[in-house]
Amino acid sequence: MEGIKREYTSDERSPIIDPELRDLFPPITDEEREALTADILKNGCYSPMICMEDMMLVDGHHRYDICTEHDIPYRMVILDFEDKLDAMEWMVNAQKGRRNLTTYQLGQIALKLKPAFEEKAKIRKAAAMEKAHMANPKNSEEQFFQTSEKTVDGPINTTKAIADSVGVSHDTMNKVIQIEKSAPVPIKNALEKNAISVNKAYGMTQKLNDMPEQEREEAARELLRQDEQKKYRQIDEEAAIAKAINNAIHAADRMEPSLENVRLWIDLCCIEPEELPHEAELAAEAGAKFTLLHQAVNDIVEEMEVKENGTNT
Repeated sequence: MEGIKREYTSDERSPIIDPELRDLFPPITDEEREALTADILKNGCYSPMICMEDMMLVDGHHRYDICTEHDIPYRMVILDFEDKLDAMEWMVNAQKGRRNLTTYQLGQIALKLKPAFEEKAKIRKAAAMEKAHMANPKNSEEQFFQTSEKTVDGPINTTKAIADSVGVSHDTMNKVIQIEKSAPVPIKNALEKNAISVNKAYGMTQKLNDMPEQEREEAARELLRQDEQKKYRQIDEEAAIAKAINNAIHAADRMEPSLENVRLWIDLCCIEPEELPHEAELAAEAGAKFTLLHQAVNDIVEEMEVKENGTNT
């Protein structure tokens, strides 16, 4: 893609809406739309919309809807995209910087790009075969194909290409493909709510693959219930760890382990003489843990200082 070719106002031209481009990304939330509407009504549409040379709208679909609904003027910038796929890849890069898209959403976007990548691969292959034919008209079709593979830097790996276009790994893209193909609806719904990860959804889908179709949805709901219960247990365990450290630090801050106070502790807690060696061991273990705690806190402080200094340079 090259730079800006020209600009138009909404009085001069109107954009063309392509459903494939409009629906490339998940819709914004009601709250986000309300905020955007309020901003445009107050300040006008100050960001220009982006169009292809044929006036196909590339960026600004929500702004266009709001401006059209409220009769608010807007500007359009025409960018020199190589083709529709070039425009779609530009859209992905632009939106990734604006919206907090999940890995699953990026995978779904990549799958929408797949037909365009496949079409590009066909065009490349046909052009390469034509070039091979021109170079040696006597070659067989099989020889043309073998020669063409060498003249276009090898065949396009479509899955890798769409994964790279949205910034996810090849492995993750393959998992999203399998999820879209085989996962029961409850698992897809959980992914859309960002309640589970792609890896978790893929693992669940694999577990359910050999089950009868009529049993898979209920089994998926049960797996999701178990996963949610596991998350709650993990939250409880993490909260207990944090509480234990916090209580230990503040209890230690109140403690004065003088010889007199230790004698007082032994007397008031009725600790027998034969129990004292064990209590001494526990005290030694506590001391070692506090040493580790002290070192861990210092390490975190140093990490924060390094990060802050790096940000400021």
